[in-house]
Amino acid sequence: MVGHNEYARKRARMLAEMGYAALAVDMYGEGKQAMHPDDAGKFSSELMKNFDTAKARFIAAMEFLKKQPTVDPGRIAAIGYCLAEDCAEYGTAGIDLKGVASFHGGLNAVKPAQQGG
Repeated sequence: MVGHNEYARKRARMLAEMGYAALAVDMYGEGKQAMHPDDAGKFSSELMKNFDTAKARFIAAMEFLKKQPTVDPGRIAAIGYCLAEDCAEYGTAGIDLKGVASFHGGLNAVKPAQQGG
């Protein structure tokens, strides 16, 4: 993924055109965009070194989405494009999502969810 760019916004618009509430999230932060695969690797590596910040960023976006009048908070899913630690990772990090999909991303749990007791 190159960051929160026009492609990410286009994908969100495509979902909206199909009737879904959609939100493109700036997971790198500060509007960073990678124009070269080396930059993408650097940005994603930085993101995973501070997974708690990445997770908080994702949760903040999800909480914003839940407050929208067209959103059923119990039916939120995530789609990740290319970022190896994309939002599909959050499905394994204890975040309550209805589903996850990863396109060209990884599915390894950075911090696996803990079983409740």
